Amino acid sequence: MNINDKSAKIQRGFTTLMIVLTLLIALTTVILSGTRSGMLEQSLSSNDIRSKEIQQAAEGALEYALAWMANNKLGWLGANDDVIDCEAAAACPILPAPLTGNDGGVITINYRFERNPRSPNFIQITVTAKQVNNNSQAICSIGVTSNGVPIPGTWRDF
Repeated sequence: MNINDKSAKIQRGFTTLMIVLTLLIALTTVILSGTRSGMLEQSLSSNDIRSKEIQQAAEGALEYALAWMANNKLGWLGANDDVIDCEAAAACPILPAPLTGNDGGVITINYRFERNPRSPNFIQITVTAKQVNNNSQAICSIGVTSNGVPIPGTWRDF
């Protein structure tokens, strides 16, 4: 065996090593990018679920406010008072149980009743639903008559 045969075997081994390392690096890159893509997809789907949850909570709270108005009177503080923000007022709808999302976060509901100054028989109800632990928020609004009947269009049309 001469020196050229030994050198050829070493070079073939080195070439094989380089090919295997290149394939290993390529395979690692594909696996890492697939994992990253899967994690991004999971994050997007959980954000979508949270936003749908919070929107449904706001819509449900708005329906609750309409039902509450059918049986209760709003306690306007004065003749010139056109806004009741239920964080500060006592005569407002109160949900029977606290709401929680799928991730266990508490959903808070705030009601706001606003009379149209030009036509006090028309009221705008705005419901804000917030989930504190992930900063999600949804706002639903509807115009109603003073006895709680929904009006089509916007309340500012009157």
